[in-house]
Amino acid sequence: MTSTGARGDTATEMKNIRDITALGSSVNSIYKELIQQINAVTDVELYTANAVFVWPDLSVVPRFTLDLSSYYSAQANRIKFSAGGRPEKPINDDVAARTRNIITVLPRTSTVDNRTGLVLIDSLFFNGTWETPFEQIRTKSQDFHQLGGSVKQVEMMNDDRYVNIKRDDVNKVDVAELSFKGGRFSLYIALPHAVDGITDIEKLVVQPGKVQQLFTDLINVRVRLAIPKFKAESTLSPNTPLEDLGMTRAFSPSLANFGGIAAADLYISHVLHTAVLEVKESKTVAAAAADINIPIRTGFVMPPSESFVADHPFVYFLRDNQTGQILFQGKFSG
Repeated sequence: MTSTGARGDTATEMKNIRDITALGSSVNSIYKELIQQINAVTDVELYTANAVFVWPDLSVVPRFTLDLSSYYSAQANRIKFSAGGRPEKPINDDVAARTRNIITVLPRTSTVDNRTGLVLIDSLFFNGTWETPFEQIRTKSQDFHQLGGSVKQVEMMNDDRYVNIKRDDVNKVDVAELSFKGGRFSLYIALPHAVDGITDIEKLVVQPGKVQQLFTDLINVRVRLAIPKFKAESTLSPNTPLEDLGMTRAFSPSLANFGGIAAADLYISHVLHTAVLEVKESKTVAAAAADINIPIRTGFVMPPSESFVADHPFVYFLRDNQTGQILFQGKFSG
């Protein structure tokens, strides 16, 4: 959304780090189509909600707000400096409403002042029911081997089921796919062969094209499955990584060119990314959750032929299998 108002070398740098230069002027239309696809999903709860908050006296280029509304469905609001609880409160209230009150603080106190021209908000909500839920009665405390040799007790969800997996002896990692209702979205777990192999996996997934290889050539096998029940929360400031990738002008008060937003001398002061992901028996949520009672299955089934036990640090991906987009990505270290 921000790059829509960038001009000159600032726009070039922002396009280059996202590898979208070849898309030309069609990039906004592509994002619009992707957002529409996400918001149209019915088997899981998934939607994106964007907004822009503008300094009351800033004269914004009409085309900018029109493009944000048309391509990104972003609502335009004025920053309320007179708001009780400082101007951050109305912005955070908006974020909380869009993420079911899971993310309640995005702009922190004292980050919005009379020097702030705009605050752009991009939120994504996911709430998915497993294609095959885990039985709560089989969740139990088990050993989880952490880096450095220590062992921690974590709640592990257990089952015997058919799962798409692959054993990658070249990259020394096993991959399991846990599908959500409808099959379009899945949680992939990349489990290194070695207890201390997480660093090698992290280095692997940042190499061009390598992360997509994790999602190919999986085979449906009946396995003894055990994965942690966990909630991950992170708040990151990617200013420095973005600059390291080559996006430097946008952060410079003297070099930034956001003439497509306003005639004022605008630059990006900071970027803040907050994510919450919870994995549990009945659902995986990236914002909110609701438990359901799961009956115990009965009847004869074939015993598992293999095991996939995530009892040491691993990387996970919440992925849209139709578009190939990774919605959430992280690691669990116990």
